[in-house]
Amino acid sequence: TQIIQAIKVIAGGTVVFSGVCLYKGLLFKIALKDEGSVTPLPQDGNPKPRIFRLLQDDAVINRCGFNSAGHDVVLYNLQESGMDDPAKRPAPLGINLGKNKTSEDATNDYVQGVKFFGPVADYLVINVSSRDDSRQELRALSNFASQGEDDKISPDSCHEELREIAEVCLEKQVLVLLETISPTSQQKSGATATNWKFHFQFVGIVDGVIVSNTTVSRPASLRSPEQAEVGGLSGAPLKEKSLHTLRDFYQLTGGRIPLIGVGGISSGQDAFERIRAGASLVQLYTAMTYGGPGVVNRIHRELEEILR
Repeated sequence: TQIIQAIKVIAGGTVVFSGVCLYKGLLFKIALKDEGSVTPLPQDGNPKPRIFRLLQDDAVINRCGFNSAGHDVVLYNLQESGMDDPAKRPAPLGINLGKNKTSEDATNDYVQGVKFFGPVADYLVINVSSRDDSRQELRALSNFASQGEDDKISPDSCHEELREIAEVCLEKQVLVLLETISPTSQQKSGATATNWKFHFQFVGIVDGVIVSNTTVSRPASLRSPEQAEVGGLSGAPLKEKSLHTLRDFYQLTGGRIPLIGVGGISSGQDAFERIRAGASLVQLYTAMTYGGPGVVNRIHRELEEILR
C-alpha cells in the first residue's frame, strides 16, 4: 500500500468500535484510517460517561474499556459500506485489535482478529496497551515494563505469544503495527530501557510502531476539574513527553521500522517536530475532538508552509 500523506486519523467513541459511518463525508487528506479497538466478542465497555473534555487543557480523559460490537458486526458493516473492497476506499484501512476483558487467552483473541480481518484490512494494530480502563482485568496486560512507573511496552506478551501472533500476520500477508508505551513521567529507569530493547528483537516482524499511548498520570499543569476522572489522558499535556519518547524509540530502532507519532499533535509545527524526531506518520485523536475534521487540512497547509 502506498502512503502519500503524513497524517493518520483515529476516530473515537462508539463509531470506531462498530465500524459504522466509515469515511462518510471524508473530504480531507489522510494517510490511514484506524478502525478499532475491535474485540472478538461484543462488549459494552465501561459505564457512561466515560469520555471527558478538559477544556482548559486541550485534553481528553477516556475510560471506554474497549466497547466493541465484535468481529462479526464490524466485518458486516465494512461489507455493507463497501469498505471491505480496497478499490473503494479513499485511504488505507486499519483494524485495531483488542482482547475481551473476560478472555483467558489474550493471544488467541489477537490471532482470531488477524485471521478474521487480515483479508480485509491494509494493516492491523496489535493493541495490548489499554490505559483507559481502571479495572484490573483489562490492565493486567499493561504491567510488564511498568516498574512502578507510568510506563509500559506493547505487546506485553512473551516471546512465544508474540511470535505466534506474528506468524499468523505473515501467513495473512498483512502489515502489523504495535501500540506502544505511555509517555513516561520519568525517563531514568535502566530496566525500562532494557525492556524496550528486549521487545525490539522483533524488529523485522512488525511493520511499524505507534508512539505513544495515553497516560494515567496527571501533570501538575492541569487546570480543568475533570482531571480527577479516572482514565487515559490525551492531548496537549502529553506533547513534550510523547515527543521525547518518540526520539527514544527512533534511537532504539535505529530507523529500521516506521514510527507513528501521536500525543498532543494539533498543528503543522507539532507534526513537523514529530517527523524531525523520526516519525513517518503522525496520528490525531484529541485534536479531532476539539477541531473537527478540518484540523487535518489545516495541519497539511501549515506543514506545506514550514517545508517551503
